[in-house]
Amino acid sequence: MFFATAWTVIVVLLSVWPVSSGIDAGQTDKLVHLVMYAVTTFLYYRWIKRIRTAALFSVTLGLFMEVVQYFIEWRSFSLLDILFNCVGVMIVFFWYSTKVSSVAIHK
Repeated sequence: MFFATAWTVIVVLLSVWPVSSGIDAGQTDKLVHLVMYAVTTFLYYRWIKRIRTAALFSVTLGLFMEVVQYFIEWRSFSLLDILFNCVGVMIVFFWYSTKVSSVAIHK
């Protein structure tokens, strides 16, 4: 529980923290979104042991943070960021779904 909660606080802070306008993150930003939300999904799954719930929480957090960024002067709303958040969630979701299915088949 501690790691999932601490990670969520980090994600929220990074999502609202002012970004230096002189830094051009390019496509690295999209990779950061993918990894942040993959890790979020992984940590919540490890805590609650329900991949669908962990994935739903992570997608909801990603959508919520993008909407919040719309209202913050120094941040911006991006559909592409939402897409990459969801891709990160789906990678972990499908990995765990396949892993669970594989174990069930071999029993």
